[in-house]
Amino acid sequence: MHPRQPDPDTVLDLVRRTTDAEIDRLLNRYLADAPDGAAALAHLRRTGNDGVLSPTAWSYLRVDPLLPPDTAPDDDPRRHALNAATTALTLWAHHQQSQRKRMHRTPRPGRTDTSLDLGGALSRLAHAGDNASLTPRFTQLTRMAPAGLPTTALRPLVRCLREGGVPLDYAELAVQLTRWRLPGGRRAVQRRWSTSFFETRPAPRPDSSTDPETVTAVTIAKDTP
Repeated sequence: MHPRQPDPDTVLDLVRRTTDAEIDRLLNRYLADAPDGAAALAHLRRTGNDGVLSPTAWSYLRVDPLLPPDTAPDDDPRRHALNAATTALTLWAHHQQSQRKRMHRTPRPGRTDTSLDLGGALSRLAHAGDNASLTPRFTQLTRMAPAGLPTTALRPLVRCLREGGVPLDYAELAVQLTRWRLPGGRRAVQRRWSTSFFETRPAPRPDSSTDPETVTAVTIAKDTP
């Protein structure tokens, strides 16, 4: 008999906290120019399109809270959470490459005007300059139905965010990728990404600052797709 599976909401909270803490730990090592900090990001970036981490990449990670027991069934939400967290960490490593600013950002307490999830971040980028190829790529992501996680489709979008200096909430991405594998979750995540993409617009600023940490956004009311 399999052990009782944890509540999905508990797993979602755990994957958010674990991903956020792990990025903080790895980023602190990277910004301190520690050899293991640069090496960890380099090995994460070498992960192939199948999303399978090498033993060396695994050795740099501290994701023990997400490890399911060996007897857990394939549909145990902890297995989905672990895959989602490592995928988010791999994408973050691509985003953080050659950047000294923090490319993983979570919403500030009391601030609800800026969306840092995938749809909101890509919307800010799309309205910041010439990104003609961005919307078609994003639209494809919101319509596709891959057997696993959409890692191959996410990588070029993350590359665009890196080039534009736009941060992303990778803890939220890990939560959404966990939901992606739960029953009915893929369409819910795709709807959320679409909604935040088409509702988020960069707000004009009185100065010329383009620091991604200080850019705000306004929300335009639209019907949810």
